[in-house]
Formats: sequence, C-alpha cells, structure tokens
Amino acid sequence: MTKLSILADENIPGLEPACADWGNIVTMSGRDIKASDLVGIDLLFVRSVTQVNAELLSNTDLKFVGSATIGVDHIDLDYLASRGIGFAHAPGSNANGVVDYVMSVILDHYDNARIEQLTVAIVGYGNVGSRLARCLRHFSIAHVIYDPLFTPSSANKKLLGASPNDFVESIDDLLNCDITSVHVPLTTEGDCPTYHLFDAIRLSQLSQNALFINSSRGPVVNNAALKALLMQRSDLTVALDVWEGEPNIDLELYPLCDTATPHIAGYSLDGKLRGTSAIVSAAMVFFNLTATESPEDKELVALNDLKTLADYRDALSIVYSAKKESVLFEQAITKKTITNTNNIAQIFDAYRKSYPARREINYDG
Repeated sequence: MTKLSILADENIPGLEPACADWGNIVTMSGRDIKASDLVGIDLLFVRSVTQVNAELLSNTDLKFVGSATIGVDHIDLDYLASRGIGFAHAPGSNANGVVDYVMSVILDHYDNARIEQLTVAIVGYGNVGSRLARCLRHFSIAHVIYDPLFTPSSANKKLLGASPNDFVESIDDLLNCDITSVHVPLTTEGDCPTYHLFDAIRLSQLSQNALFINSSRGPVVNNAALKALLMQRSDLTVALDVWEGEPNIDLELYPLCDTATPHIAGYSLDGKLRGTSAIVSAAMVFFNLTATESPEDKELVALNDLKTLADYRDALSIVYSAKKESVLFEQAITKKTITNTNNIAQIFDAYRKSYPARREINYDG
C-alpha cells in the first residue's frame, strides 16, 4: 500500500514505530512548522506549541491533524471542520503526571501534620482536577471544588467519588483556602471564559500565606497582575509551570515564584506515550486502517496501594520532585547570559526537548 505522508513535532515520542507500517514520518521543531512544510503532507501531528489555523493550512491538502495534548486552544477547530480535516487530541493523557506535579509542590511546602490542617481549592474538575480530588480524598485532605461546567446534581454527570458538598457555586467562595490549584482549559468565549480568570482583583483576594499553583495554561492567570502582587505580598507562595507568552517567560516574574518550571508538569513518559497512542489510533480509524489499543502498563504504582500519606510521600519522591525540577530549570537559565527574550525562549524549549524519561503514579483506580 502507498504510505501516508506525516509531519510531526519532534517531541512526540513513539510515533515512528506506531506508524511504520502505514506512514512515512518527517519530524521537526513544532514551533518552527510553517505552511511550506506541509506541501504534500497528509497528516500533521503536533503539540501545544504549534498554532494550527488557516494561516498554516489554507494552501495545503492536509487531511488529518492530531494533537498529543489535552488542550485545544492552539487549534482552530472551526476552520478544520470547514475544510473537512479530521482531528483528534488526547484529553486526560497527561493527567496523572500533572497530579504528581501538584502534589509534589504541596508536599515540598508542608509536612504531613500540617497538610492535614489545610484546605485545597481545585479550580476545574476535568481529567486532572478529578484525579487530584481523588488523591486528596484518599488521604482525607480537605478540599473544595469549583467548576461551573460540572453540575454535581445532574443525573448524567458522574461525581467520580466526590460529594455534592465538595463543590462551591462561585470561584470567590474558595479564595480563602490555604492552597489553590488551577486545572481549566484556556477559553476566551462562552459563558465561562477562563482567560485571566485570575485577574488582579481575584489574585489580591488570595488568603494570607496561601500557596497558588497553576499548571493549566499561562493566560488563565494575569501574569502582570501576579508579578505586581508578589512584589507587594511576600506571604504568598507561587508555583508556575505555565506562563503567558511562553517560551518568552517574564524574567521579572520568574524569580518571584517559589517553584518555576517550563511547562513540563504533565511530561511523564507514560503520559506522552498515552497521547501518542490516542492520536495515532484516531488517525488510523480516520483512514480506515486497523488500530489496536495499547496495553495497560501494570508497572505503575497505584494510589490505592498507598495506605498513608507517608507511604505516598515516599512513592512520589521516587517518581518526581517539583523542587528539584525548579532547581534544574534555574541552573539551565543561569548557565547562559540572558541578554534578550530570545535566549530564555531557547532555554525554555531546549529544556523541554531534552527532558528525561519520568514515570508517574496511577490515580485512575
């Protein structure tokens, strides 16, 4: 059979063996993909750094786009639909890795006895937020949830183990929590847009000595407002894995963050391979090829096997440390003299490109 032509982001692992029987793959930096690269290409596989829109695709014969990501804010879905271009992404693929990141940040800042006295606010109850809630519930850590798109009382919605009492009606009802962790997609339209969801006013209402974590999308938080607030309030502790304008992150905001990482919260090997499998399987279905499901990885440590918070802390320390990650990123930055934003952008992308394999804990159980 004639093989399909595939252009892919070089940071998507496992594509070549998955497509070897039916596709010829060319890879390149996802941030550098342009329209001229798509001449004669049937499939495009990307990550979040590639803007897929009319500007990129208007003069191509592309038939399918797969994004190995949970979000779609970099994809013009309406344009793809108008052209009849197939699309798939990988919601939930990196959720376990993100929960590892969030819990590692929390455990870095508090001992077990202190954590038992705190309340965690979860903003967004999707694939990540629900798993984070499951982890907190497993260890009897108090938490509240805000998600206007998730109605706990609705018969066609699964609570995923949560109670209707865990939910608050307004985001302002959780700003007095000790810890806030954000897990929403980036949207600018609709009834509940999330762009600058945490603006200057909302950020200023964070409680005294609060820990604020964003591992969703950078523009969900007004970075300029956050920088101004941190210059005034030394009591706040902030962990950012995502940034407005990345990879050109704000070099004045960066040192004000206690934990600062380059959009790698969900970069577990398992999550990446899960994302690859999702888009490859969808592409094969689209082209009427035979798709097979990837076998479940039985090697991962499961949340249900960890009986105490001490057990979990030990297991997570083997898998991942946000504090160590932040130190490594700082070392990568200080190794080079930063004279302009292009340098930090190059460091940011290089760190992601050379990211080592890391496993994850299974929160699905």
